Amino acid sequence: MDNTLSPEELTLVHRPMRPIDELARGFAGGINFGFFNSRGEPTGPVIVDGEVQTWWDPSAHWHAIIRYTDGTAEIRKSPERWWPVEVDRDSIDWMCGAGPIVLQDGEIGIVDGDRFSGTQLDVKRARVAVGIREDGKVHLSARPSATAREMAEHLLGRGCVDGMLGDGGGSASWYEDGRVRLGGGRDIPNALCWGEAPGFSFGDILGDSVNDIQVHDNFNLSEFQCRHCGSVKIHPELIRRLQQIRNKFKAPLIITSGYRCQTHNAAVGGSPGSQHTKGTAADIRVSGVTNATVADYCEDLFSDGGLGRYSGHTHVDVRGNRARWEG
Repeated sequence: MDNTLSPEELTLVHRPMRPIDELARGFAGGINFGFFNSRGEPTGPVIVDGEVQTWWDPSAHWHAIIRYTDGTAEIRKSPERWWPVEVDRDSIDWMCGAGPIVLQDGEIGIVDGDRFSGTQLDVKRARVAVGIREDGKVHLSARPSATAREMAEHLLGRGCVDGMLGDGGGSASWYEDGRVRLGGGRDIPNALCWGEAPGFSFGDILGDSVNDIQVHDNFNLSEFQCRHCGSVKIHPELIRRLQQIRNKFKAPLIITSGYRCQTHNAAVGGSPGSQHTKGTAADIRVSGVTNATVADYCEDLFSDGGLGRYSGHTHVDVRGNRARWEG
C-alpha cells in the first residue's frame, strides 16, 4: 500500500477517537498518524488550522510531519523531550507528532528512538510510514508486517531523503477507495488524508442525522448528500430553482443524485469535472410527471445552466453557461 502526493493534497484530520474508515470518511484515502494514551487522549503535538489541539507527553520523543502555508512539507526532529510551545503556528497549516524518524538525509537509523519496543529497527509489526522525497512530494506507505528498517529502506527506494513512522501495531491503518485495507479495528484520533474532503457532513462525529437540516420549504440537506460517504455541498441557487419546480408541479420532487465525492462519481461513471462534484447539480424526478415534461419546464429555468434529458431522470445544474444533451 503506497501513495505519493504533493503536500497540498494532504490534510490532517483530528477528531474524537474513531476507526480509520469513519475518521477519513469523504476522503479518497487516509492513514492513521500520531499517538494516543490508554485513555484515548492524543499525545504529542497536533496543530490544525493554526490551532493547538493537543500538545505533549514528555514520556517519549515526539517528532512531527508539518505542512507549511507555502505548500512545503517537512519532517522535523523535536529539539527536546517535548515540543516547545513557542513554535511559529502562523506558518503551519497542520502538524502532527509521531515517530521515530528512521530516515534522515538519506541515512537509515533510528533518530532519538523512544521507549516503545516497536520502534527498534528490526522488530516486525504492522507499520505506517511517511517520507519526504527530494522533489518535495510526500510518500505514504503501509505494510501488515515489516521492521522499522524495512520501512526506511522502502522509503529510501521511493526517492525519500527523510522518513518517519506513524503509530504501528494494532493502530496501523490504511483506508482507500471506500474500504479499509489495513487495520481499522482500533479507534484513533488523527489521520493523514488525501483526495476529496468532506463537504458539510460531519456524520462520523455527530451521527448520520447531522445533515437533517431543512434548506427550503420542501427540501432537506440530507436529500443531496453523497450516496457513498454522506458528505454534502449544494449551491443555494440550485435549491432555489428546484423549489420552483416543486411549486410548479405541486408534487414531490425526488433527488436521485445530488452531491458526489470523487470516489462515488468515478464509481457511477461520472466525468472527473462533473457538476455533481461541485455541488451545483442534481438528477431529479417529479412524482406523477413525465421526465420530458419536467425537462421542458426546465429549459427556461436553467437557461444559463445545464440540462440533460434521460429516460429515468432529468439532470439540471447551475454551472453558469448553457449546456444541453440527451443520455
